Amino acid sequence: MSTTQDTPASTEFEALQQAMKNEFQRRAVARGESLEEVGRQRMQCYLYRWREALNFFRPGVLLDIGGGYSYTVVAEEILAHRQDYWYIDIDPSAMAETRALFGQYGVPADHFSTGANHAFGFTSDQFDNVFSSHCIEHSSDLASTLSEINRVLKTGGTFCMAVPIGYDEADEHLYVMGPDDWIRALEVSGFEVLSVNIGKVYADWAHDLFIAARKTGPVDSPFDASPFDKSHYHFVGHDDPSFEYSGPVQRSGFCTVLLEPGARMRWFGKGRPHMLIVRRHGWSGLARIKCADDQWDADQYSSIPMNDSILLPAGTGEFEVTPCRAHRHGQAAQVTILGVLTHR
Repeated sequence: MSTTQDTPASTEFEALQQAMKNEFQRRAVARGESLEEVGRQRMQCYLYRWREALNFFRPGVLLDIGGGYSYTVVAEEILAHRQDYWYIDIDPSAMAETRALFGQYGVPADHFSTGANHAFGFTSDQFDNVFSSHCIEHSSDLASTLSEINRVLKTGGTFCMAVPIGYDEADEHLYVMGPDDWIRALEVSGFEVLSVNIGKVYADWAHDLFIAARKTGPVDSPFDASPFDKSHYHFVGHDDPSFEYSGPVQRSGFCTVLLEPGARMRWFGKGRPHMLIVRRHGWSGLARIKCADDQWDADQYSSIPMNDSILLPAGTGEFEVTPCRAHRHGQAAQVTILGVLTHR
């Protein structure tokens, strides 16, 4: 197979990765944790994800997409499950270190390459299994990434992935997608979802999503990720002057909560809003959205706390949000506002 040389895009991504690593370490120190302990926890989390995936993988040829820096205990776990291990990552240093690690166990050096995750140099139907943990969400072309995974995976083969869910401020997390959005993305990309698990495995990044899926056939039509792509938008926080609140509300540095029906948020900022960013949890209810001549209710309840989005119709200008009623399983009818994403 061919390898991909460093490009401006990969260099930019490495810079984003380093910034994320620095921020991760800063927060760990702020919590009073040693970097050694944090590293041990991350290793345990990664091992847990691999063991979860290996339950679905039959012995065969395995591709690890965006594997980053691996660990000896992880390498031994993978190889113990009779996997012919292949690896691709955009980071040359991560690739070189992982190649050296697996080389100690006799894995050929040509199984390791650098490259982006949306254009592989592998042949079609080359792999029995594909694994990717916290990598797919970085893809600058999600439709191509999923199509490429479909192409290189044999029909009946298994794809296991883990991704963060919802919204966060990390620039390298390009998509604001909830569990249903990720499931739909796989279903239209030629996969049958076998298992879904939402957990707090990587606790520093809140909840994440694990999906195991089987390839059933070729891609029918590429997944349209453009409505979820946040890279073209600017975040405006809930306390910006473009937000106006009335009625019973509760403010904090993180959010503004519309506590009950009768509270209201109105946005009248410049630019075109694309999505409202909200916090969904067990106290969330149904939110009534009004913009121009359109009105609808958006269910905000979630048993899994997450930052999520409400997509707004194209051409939306000013709009308002009011709590409508509680969800049948919810404890209140709150709507928690974090901000809005507007066109740059």
